[in-house]
Order: sequence, then structure tokens, then C-alpha cells
Amino acid sequence: MTSRCNPSFRKILGSFPELPIETHPAPVYGVWKDLSLAYFNPAWFTFAKENQGEPSISLEWKLGRNLLEAVTGHLKDFYADFFQACLQDGENPLRPNQFLYECSSPEIYRRYLMTLYPVGRKEGVLVVNALVQERPHAPSAVKQHEMHLSFYNDANGIIHQCAHCRKVKNVKENDRWDWVSEYVKTIPANISHDICPICLEYYYPAPDESDSL
Repeated sequence: MTSRCNPSFRKILGSFPELPIETHPAPVYGVWKDLSLAYFNPAWFTFAKENQGEPSISLEWKLGRNLLEAVTGHLKDFYADFFQACLQDGENPLRPNQFLYECSSPEIYRRYLMTLYPVGRKEGVLVVNALVQERPHAPSAVKQHEMHLSFYNDANGIIHQCAHCRKVKNVKENDRWDWVSEYVKTIPANISHDICPICLEYYYPAPDESDSL
């Protein structure tokens, strides 16, 4: 268990009786206030294995590594603020401690609800993920001839994949993002995670200027 839970974090988990986190069917993890990883439930590793994430998840994302190292740009700022709001005193109705996100496989479309729980004396956060929707993907609109690298490699040879919907930017057409199951099944070494315009607008809408007046 020591490889899955920091002993100090285990002590503050004693104050969290709401859910059977060790037997929860979806990934549950915990972080300290600085967002360094402190706990994984067994389903964390099962999910990684079933989605081609092992052995790299176990090797690269060990206890102590900071969660924010996994994200960049808008996504990094969002998660930093989202977790901080959970640890602040009082409730902020503009930033609830729940977040709906997509985590699909090559064949299956999935949406999860992430719920944050402050644990201990707001010393850390427990993150519980619950599957809320699952269905087969619609047939891919990408034709085989469009799998050529020139359609998805930018001028620097980088493939841009949305961190939410996992579609890939088509560099031949402005604002077009394609579902390419092959790039989900086998992630290219030259891939970079980005946010497509639709997910950016839906998940991270620009603040209403009237809110600040």
C-alpha cells in the first residue's frame, strides 16, 4: 500500500468516511495542497492498464509528482484554480467542486464527473471520478487517404490533440478537428496536447465582463 498512499495522507483519509474509495470502480486519487500526488486507489491502475497507460503511468506518475505537470496552457490554469477553490474557506458558487469531462478510448465515448473533496484540515484533496455516460463512437469521418502526415503534422512536425475530446487538428483546414482513432489507440511520439475551439468555449468560457462591474 505504501506505493499507492503516502502514510501521512493515509492518516487524514481517516476523516473521509463518505465513500468506499478503495473499492470504487473508477479512478480515485489524492493530492496535497501543493497538488503533489499522495494517493491512488486500485482502480487508478486498472483504468491505466485498460487504456494503454501502463507501464508508463506507474513509472512516470509516482507519489510526490505534481499533478500540474500533466497539463499546460488553459488547462493548467483551470486545474490550479479549480483545486485551490476547493481548499479555500467557504463556497464559491461560480466554481463548484465538480467538473464534467471527456475521457474516451479509441472505440468508446466516455464522460466522467470529477468531484473534489477537501480532506483533513484542508490539507489535501481527494479526487473521485464517476462514469456518467458511455457509448460507441460515431463512425469516423476521416477517410483513409487523410491519414497522411501532411494533414495533421504542423510546420514543426507536431500533431495537436485536444486534451478533452481527443480530436486532432487538421492543418489543411482552418478550425477543423478530426476524430482519428488510430492516434488515440497508439499515441504518436510527436503529439502535443491542446484544446480545440469547441472544448475551449464549453469548458473554459471567457468571464462575463459584467461580472466584474
